[in-house]
Amino acid sequence: NAFEQRRFGEAVAAWEMMLKLLPADDTRRAVIERSIRLAQEK
Repeated sequence: NAFEQRRFGEAVAAWEMMLKLLPADDTRRAVIERSIRLAQEK
């Protein structure tokens, strides 16, 4: 995937799109938000 291939900008864009589609109370949001933070630190 984009993160593993060090394409952090692409990974963040994909995760942000996923966040827009998930309900606010979806438990997967925390994992995605953490992944975004990690990618932005790279």
